[in-house]
Formats: sequence, structure tokens, C-alpha cells
Amino acid sequence: MTNIMTQFPKRQEPKVGPFVQWTEDAESVEMKLPIPPGLTKHDLKAVFTPVSLSITTRAEGKELLAVKPLAARIVSDETTWYLNKDIMTITLAR
Repeated sequence: MTNIMTQFPKRQEPKVGPFVQWTEDAESVEMKLPIPPGLTKHDLKAVFTPVSLSITTRAEGKELLAVKPLAARIVSDETTWYLNKDIMTITLAR
């Protein structure tokens, strides 16, 4: 098992937003990202490509998380996310 911090480049811009926790295995990386209180899934825009990810608010366009380029390619069509209260769980498929 590798550390997720080796999967994302150090000191690479842009990368915003603190992770609460992450886990990974050979098939996926799961990240938990705090989001502003009161937001629903309809308030968020998540964009995943094989080499980047971006989470923004729809109304203001505020960037909550952006990583480009990712250190390793992901399967963007199999990447998922969901909200549980004020935590967004993102599962990146490798």
C-alpha cells in the first residue's frame, strides 16, 4: 500500500482544500474532503478527467479542491463521490 501523498505532486499548483483522511489500495483511492456547511450535492460541481480533478461550488464557482495533473491516471468514468453531512467522499478509480 502506498501513501496518497506520493500520488499527488508536492508543491504542485493548484491544489486546495484539506483532506480529513484518505485510504487507498491497488484499485482505488478514497478521500474525505470537508465542505462548507449547508451545501447539498446540487450545490457542487465535480469534474474528473484521467489526469485531473476539480470540485467547485456551482453558484459562486468557489474552488474547493483542484489537482492538475494527478501523479497517476485515474479511470474518470468509474470515479464516484457522495456527501455525508459536511464531508465529501471521493473514490478515484485507478
